[in-house]
Amino acid sequence: GTHVKLAEVNQNSNTSAIELQQFITTDYKNYKIFINNILTDNQEIYARAMTGTNTAYSTSNYFASGDGYYKQYSGGSTGNQDQFSALGTSNMRFTPGFYQDSTTEWAGRMIIDLYSEANKPMIAQGYYWTPRYNDQYVYHGTFSNSVVENAQTWTGLRFYMHSGGNINNMDIQIYGIKH
Repeated sequence: GTHVKLAEVNQNSNTSAIELQQFITTDYKNYKIFINNILTDNQEIYARAMTGTNTAYSTSNYFASGDGYYKQYSGGSTGNQDQFSALGTSNMRFTPGFYQDSTTEWAGRMIIDLYSEANKPMIAQGYYWTPRYNDQYVYHGTFSNSVVENAQTWTGLRFYMHSGGNINNMDIQIYGIKH
């Protein structure tokens, strides 16, 4: 289908959360979200769906799973497969605990395919890449999230850090997909 650009956010100063409000409408059911130049306070990024009142949905109806691979490139040669699951939690999860570095040359990337329609579960699937976890590992993986709720009108997403730290940088482009 045709990709229609709906929004762009270029966050380049410390913030505790980024709210992408009102981009989900009845005009689209499928969205593509590109997130580049991700820098954090060395914490894992989470997300919550937002409802019609621009409120983050925090009920424990989120289900996630993911699979990835990490390779140590500094201080050793360890590499391993890593999986995660989160059942009945209050947020979306994208990695098994790996996070973005805080230095510009090691910025990360995430691509999300999002399905969202009123009164149906929201589904977010995609890819996550960080070139420098803990200053010594490269990580890439896939994830799948579902918000199992059929009585909400979804309107956006809220990204935040799992332990209250800051998102230092995040460039986001959101597209609606017309069929």
